[in-house]
Amino acid sequence: MFEIDTDVLYQWKKLVPTYETRITSIHDIYMENCEIKRTDAICEIKGDARNPVHDIYLNNLKIGRVNKFLNAVTNAFNVVAEHIDYPAFGK
Repeated sequence: MFEIDTDVLYQWKKLVPTYETRITSIHDIYMENCEIKRTDAICEIKGDARNPVHDIYLNNLKIGRVNKFLNAVTNAFNVVAEHIDYPAFGK
């Protein structure tokens, strides 16, 4: 599965107080010609509204089975998925 999650400190927020915010720019990522036997999802991107993820290209992916969902994209733009083959969906 291809995943981007910009909230990387979510599991520590209650244990370690954060006093500053740093938002990393994530863009221009290419993933192509991959074969995956099984995954929960093809693509999940959780960007930050203050600096959205952009220009993500997924091309020519062959996936044997997708168990939960196909794609979930928030706070991102120009996410292109082409030639994605997934013949089986669900458990």
